[in-house]
Amino acid sequence: SYEKACKLGDADGCTNSGWMLLRGEGTPKNVGRALENFQFACDRERFEGCAALGYAELDNAGNERETEQGKHWLQVACDHDVAFGCLMAGRRLAYDEQRITPQARDLFVKACRLGSQVACKASTAPEQPANEDQEDEATDGG
Repeated sequence: SYEKACKLGDADGCTNSGWMLLRGEGTPKNVGRALENFQFACDRERFEGCAALGYAELDNAGNERETEQGKHWLQVACDHDVAFGCLMAGRRLAYDEQRITPQARDLFVKACRLGSQVACKASTAPEQPANEDQEDEATDGG
């Protein structure tokens, strides 16, 4: 029903359908279609869609341009107060720097303030190598 809602122009339906397509939940996995659905939502200023788009692009990036695009969409979502966008932007920054930088901590603090319990824990973590498994990142907001 989310895909049907998306086809009828419902941006929230597109975000939800995108997550199902990305994960292959109740439908065959289709990353390309998931990205299209997230982009549709983001283009309509459903910033949860922008966060999902950034997450999916980073998870499937094949080159530096795609990586930078994914980071861009996470930041857009964070700038519009989407906790998941801030959390994932902070995680990516910590991963890139191999430590929790002050900028990453600021992103975690913002995500915590916006309601992400995972980000609350990350915001108080000591500076450390960012080598944690990011397998279930999408469970805190996706």
